[in-house]
Order: sequence, then C-alpha cells, then structure tokens
Amino acid sequence: MNSVKEEIRALADVLPEDATLEDAMQALYVRKLIDEGRNSVAASRTYSTEEIKSRIDQWFH
Repeated sequence: MNSVKEEIRALADVLPEDATLEDAMQALYVRKLIDEGRNSVAASRTYSTEEIKSRIDQWFH
C-alpha cells in the first residue's frame, strides 16, 4: 500500500502541466470516491439492481 504522499505524487505526475489546484483537488476527491466504492464492493456493501429500483420508487412515489 502506498503512502498518502506517494499517492499525491503519482497523481501530480499524471496531471497536465497547466493543471490548477482545483483540478488537483477534484482529482483527489474522485480518487477518494473510487477507493471508497472499491472498499464497499470488497466488503460486500452493495445493492442489487432490484434493491436500487425499489429505493428509487420509494423516493418518487
């Protein structure tokens, strides 16, 4: 597992030269969301399509 500093350096290496601080922050946020999603899948914290459809139906009806 990489350290936080290593992760940030790797991200900085793939950003374009004219990237802004906001671009970097957005990329870090997206990376965080992806990691959280992967962790949820690994821990079986997911919903089936049927469960999602049922929840959406409850929201709108």
